Parts: sequence; C-alpha cells; structure tokens
Amino acid sequence: MIGLAATAQVAIVPAWLGLCWVLGFPVLEPTPPFRRFVGLLLNIGIIVLASLFTYALIGVKGSALKCFETDAAARRAGRQ
Repeated sequence: MIGLAATAQVAIVPAWLGLCWVLGFPVLEPTPPFRRFVGLLLNIGIIVLASLFTYALIGVKGSALKCFETDAAARRAGRQ
C-alpha cells in the first residue's frame, strides 16, 4: 500500500515533464525544468527512505518477503 500511494503521487510529475518538453513549458511558471527534475528525484528518494524506515520499524525482514516471489512455470509444474 505504501508503494501504491507513493507511485500515484510521483507518476504525475514525469507525465507533466514529458508534456511540457513536447508542448513547451508554461510562461507563467518561473521554475526551470532542471529544478523540477531535482525535486522529483528528491521526492522519490524521500519516499524510498520513508518506506525503508517504516518496514524497519514494523520489523519486516527479507525472509518474510519470500512469499511474494512468483515463478509461474514452477507452480504449474508442481500442480500437475
């Protein structure tokens, strides 16, 4: 859920940057594109750090995440 909430907010910025590079940046906005890109990278970094801190705080270990691994071919072979 943390990842979904993070990507929903972060995905808007690259789409906006792409549209602005194609159509041109608004004249009314004085913020240069490079500064927006740095802001995007900072936001992504902070979201990653916050999620790592949250997982550490609740005690999630790497071995607990093994249940999310999927190998469709191995599962199909095991079922037959």
